[in-house]
Amino acid sequence: RVLKEKTNTLVDVQLLTGRTHQIRVHFASLGHPLIGDHLYGQPDARIPYQALQATRLKFTDPFSEKRITAELPVPALFNQLLTEAPQIEPTI
Repeated sequence: RVLKEKTNTLVDVQLLTGRTHQIRVHFASLGHPLIGDHLYGQPDARIPYQALQATRLKFTDPFSEKRITAELPVPALFNQLLTEAPQIEPTI
């Protein structure tokens, strides 16, 4: 799901498997590597790590068997990268 679209795009992705690098590989194969991804894209001086953040995690506590949901906001640096990016016309 595309949340904001400029030359940098904020997307909401749900993993279907626990495959290593799943998001990074798929976006790079589409020609849209993550900002700062030195393995599948290019390093970026504006961010010291890849622009990938889990904002919601759900799991079952192995002791209580209760469903746990943990949430974090989108990092401020990600929003800054979006604000600085030029606007583009959607292509879909």
